[in-house]
Amino acid sequence: VCFHQINMNVMSANANNKDITNNNYEEYDKTEILISSSKDSTVKLWNLRNQETLQTIADLVHKVTDFQVIGNVLLLGSYDSKIRIYRFQQTFSNEHKIFSYVTLKGNLLRDSNSKIVNMDLSADRKILSVLDNENNIQFFKILTELEIKRRLVYSEMKKNQKQHKREKLLKKDTYKET
Repeated sequence: VCFHQINMNVMSANANNKDITNNNYEEYDKTEILISSSKDSTVKLWNLRNQETLQTIADLVHKVTDFQVIGNVLLLGSYDSKIRIYRFQQTFSNEHKIFSYVTLKGNLLRDSNSKIVNMDLSADRKILSVLDNENNIQFFKILTELEIKRRLVYSEMKKNQKQHKREKLLKKDTYKET
């Protein structure tokens, strides 16, 4: 189990399609929730105020062995080689009339195919360590959004430089590119 705080009023306002123009959510009440995992491969989000289930994540095939909350991200580790990445953001489906407080954003593949036993964060919350049942430890650096953008810009610059060099060589060369 793990305690976490979410801005329920902001989520409800977004679900009711009210327009929120500023991103200053501190004026809204934070609601404490409890996140729990079970042997039946489900993860539940509980509203501690009214003691009701907010959401059940039941799309997992394998038993959840550990999870971590980093800001507005929920990481789930299980008996397979993936770490599932969920983001706290409320969505609403009109045709199914279902509220969703966390949404699957992707999977993080590990080098090992063995079962995840434990996940832990460093004290500064910048490194995630993953221990598997074969006593292997794998480390993942947690980047901020700014760091991710910088890396994407840098890789795009490198790609453009390679393309520019290639075009220069093709202009000098009399052979056609195959």
